[in-house]
Amino acid sequence: MGGGTGTGKSYYRDHEVPMDASTLKIFHHVNNRVSERLLTWPKGVDFITTNESLESIVNALEPTAEDTVLAICGCGDQPFALAQTGARVHAVDYKKEQIAYAKRRARLAELGRHVDFLSVSRSAPGDANNLRYLANEERWRRIRANINKISFHHADIFKLPRSLHRTYTKIYLSNAITYSGRTPKDREIEQLIRVLQPNGLLYLAVKTDHIEFSAYARERLRVDVSLTYDARRTEKTWTPSVYRRV
Repeated sequence: MGGGTGTGKSYYRDHEVPMDASTLKIFHHVNNRVSERLLTWPKGVDFITTNESLESIVNALEPTAEDTVLAICGCGDQPFALAQTGARVHAVDYKKEQIAYAKRRARLAELGRHVDFLSVSRSAPGDANNLRYLANEERWRRIRANINKISFHHADIFKLPRSLHRTYTKIYLSNAITYSGRTPKDREIEQLIRVLQPNGLLYLAVKTDHIEFSAYARERLRVDVSLTYDARRTEKTWTPSVYRRV
C-alpha cells in the first residue's frame, strides 16, 4: 500500500539526491536496469514500490531488536526497512500476489543480489529518496543480516488469524484504514488496539481528523505529537499520524 508508482518524468534524472559513491553506483545500476525496460509489472501485484517515505516510517517508529512489529506488507519495502535493526516483523497482506512478490525480494536479499532486489521493485521511475535509502550499503548489510526476522502472512490485517494473535510493540498500518475508500468497522480497529501493548505505537500514513474512532479506540489511543512531527518532517506525499497506546 502507500501508493504505487507510474510512468512520467524520472526522479532519477530530474531530482538531485546526494549520495555517497557506493550508493550512487548502485543507484545508477538500478536506473539503467529500469530504463532498459528489462522488467515487467508482475501479474496480480498492485504495488511494486511505495511512495511513502521509508525514512519517515523508521524515524517515527524507531524499531529496535526488542520490538515485535505488525506491518502491512505491500511491496516489502516497509517491512525490510523496519527489520534492519533486528525487530521481528510480521508482514501481512490480503493479496497473495503481494506476499509472493515480497518473498521473492527477500530471497534476492538472502542471495546478496542488491541491484536485483532494488530494480525488481522499480519497473517504472519511482521515489529517488526511497531508492537511495535502500541502496545505502550499510543499510543493505543490516537488511540482509536481519532478513530472517521477517515473516510473511497472507491475511487481512483487520481480521487477523489466530496464528497472529499476540502482543505487538508497534503496528505499521500504511493507508489501509482508508484504502479504496474502505473504512474498517469499529471492532476491526479495536482488534488491532487489543494486540498493541500499552505504550506501543501505531503508524498511519493518513491524517485521521476525519475518521470517527469508536469510544473504545478514543480511550486507548493518543496522538504522539513529537513522533507525528518527526514522521511528517520528511514525508512529502502523505500526512502520517502516529498514535501511542495508553
